[in-house]
Amino acid sequence: RTVQALERAPALTIKSPRAGRVQTRREFLRPQLLQIIKSAGDIKGELMVAGIANTEFFGDDADEINAALRQALAGGMRARFLFLDPESPSALHRRALERKRLNTVRIIESCLAAAFEIRDDTAGRMQIRLTQDMPVFLCANLERAVCHPYLFSATGANMPIETLWHDTPLYNYATEHFGILWGERWALFD
Repeated sequence: RTVQALERAPALTIKSPRAGRVQTRREFLRPQLLQIIKSAGDIKGELMVAGIANTEFFGDDADEINAALRQALAGGMRARFLFLDPESPSALHRRALERKRLNTVRIIESCLAAAFEIRDDTAGRMQIRLTQDMPVFLCANLERAVCHPYLFSATGANMPIETLWHDTPLYNYATEHFGILWGERWALFD
């Protein structure tokens, strides 16, 4: 009887509210980037991106975002991409600190090569510049942005991401910061 009762009894499962599936950075960020690219492309607007290597756009597994970027550029969108200069003291410092996890300089160089290929295919609608320091990842258009700080103690993959809307002070600060990084004072080449 006990065996039969156990077989018919409903299974008891306990699920802690803390044990829920955690969304990865990529799962959160990729749809955001695709929406930002699409909305900038829909109005033939501008995409502004600042990142150490911009791997979400030009890394080995960035095919979906890369294709969306190419399509939006072909449709008339303009884009400006800032990369950390792979020869800058900041890149070399990151390489030393991240030696066991990443090869920052090699990743930047690889992503730059992919970005140059797209730039060369887009008839001047995409610009690339290098900067000596990259304190934040930022992807913005005229309506919103996503961003996160870069810290030496964590990779971008471990940083929380903020979504900023155009009518907020933080969006204004972030896009103004992009303008400062883009400006002649910091840019090494176009």
